[in-house]
Amino acid sequence: MGVIAKRPLAGAVWRTATRPETYAEGAYWDRWQAMGLEQTVPQADWNELALRFIAHLPGVACSIVGTNKLAHLEQNLATIAKGPLPTEQHEQVYAAFQRKQHNWIGLI
Repeated sequence: MGVIAKRPLAGAVWRTATRPETYAEGAYWDRWQAMGLEQTVPQADWNELALRFIAHLPGVACSIVGTNKLAHLEQNLATIAKGPLPTEQHEQVYAAFQRKQHNWIGLI
């Protein structure tokens, strides 16, 4: 048995300064703000961080990452092929989630 990680980029909510109006993206944006990763994890490429974190998380069998551009698919595959995040970075992301995830239900 394995886990399928759906929407690991969460609509790339780090790209927007204001809360999106749609249900899922709005909730993802709230979670992104609550985790405060921009302050705790020095990372310029949030897409890379999200993809590498999820793709190499123990128990995750696959990730569903939507795109409508072949170039994005190729870039995502190259990103995942870099392997897991450095241990310190992985631990920072995991700790930020653990501190804030209470009562966060699964989203579509």
